[in-house]
Parts: sequence; C-alpha cells; structure tokens
Amino acid sequence: MSVDPDDKKALAADIEQAREELAETVDALVAKTDVKRRVGEKAEEVKAEVKATVAAKAQEAKEKVGHAKDTVVAKAAEAKEKVAEKAVDAKDAAVEVKEAAAAKVRGTGTGATAGTLADKGQDLTAQTKDLLAGQALTAKAKADQVVVTAKRNPVPFAVLAAALAAVIALILRNRGR
Repeated sequence: MSVDPDDKKALAADIEQAREELAETVDALVAKTDVKRRVGEKAEEVKAEVKATVAAKAQEAKEKVGHAKDTVVAKAAEAKEKVAEKAVDAKDAAVEVKEAAAAKVRGTGTGATAGTLADKGQDLTAQTKDLLAGQALTAKAKADQVVVTAKRNPVPFAVLAAALAAVIALILRNRGR
C-alpha cells in the first residue's frame, strides 16, 4: 500500500494545524488554572475601581463642603449686615433716650418719654437677639449636615481633612519664614 506524496503533505499539514490548536487549547487551560495570576488581575481591577470611586466621592464631598461653606459664609454676611442695621437702630434709640433724659432733667420734655424710648431700645435688642439666634441655628444645621455627610462617607472627608491640614501646615511654615 503506497501513499501519495501529496496526501502525505496534506496529512502532515493537518497534523501540524491540530498540534497548534492543541497547544493553544492547553495554553488557555493553563491560564485558567493559574489562580494566582487571575487573583492578581482581579485585585488590580478592584483596586482601580476603588481608586475611581474614592476620587469621585472625594470630589463630591469637596463640592458639598464648598457649597456648605459658601452657604454659611453668605448667611454670616447676611447676619452681620442685619446686626449692623439693628445696631444703628439701637444707637439711634439710645441717643433719643439720652436726649429725652437730658430734656426731662432740664424740664423741657419732648413728646417721647424715656420709658417709650427704652422700650423701643429693648425691642430692637430683642429683634437683634432673635435674628442672631436664627442665623446661628441655620449655620448649625448646615454644619450638622456636613457632619452627617462626613460620617456616611468617611474616606473622602479624611482625604479632604488631610489635604486641609497639609495646606494649613504649609501656610504656618511659610509665615514663620
């Protein structure tokens, strides 16, 4: 029985192709059984996801803190302005009380009595006190909101706090020069 040389070549080529496919299959099976490498790859994936999540949460926290800071600063400025207005009103009332008292001492009396002017001064003082209390409650509520957010997401706030501490340290160090 003789075999045609062309058939031998075709058979040899088929065998070579089968060997290559078998080698690829074996390599794929070895890769699947290499648990250490697969765990390392998965760990790198998870690590990258965690870094991305932390960065996103840190940015989100930074934005929330910035917004809360802006709100508190705006409320404080508003309170300062209102207190300044009330202080001017209280000063004017005090001047009126002083003038009324001086007029009463001189015996020339004006239409307003020292008692009514004192009541007006007390009303202005009470209004100022109420205004400050309201502004303080608003600021405290915003601060409490930031604290709750920090407790829910401690990592971004820890990163933010560390960055803030570093900035403060640099500023203090530069002032010392």
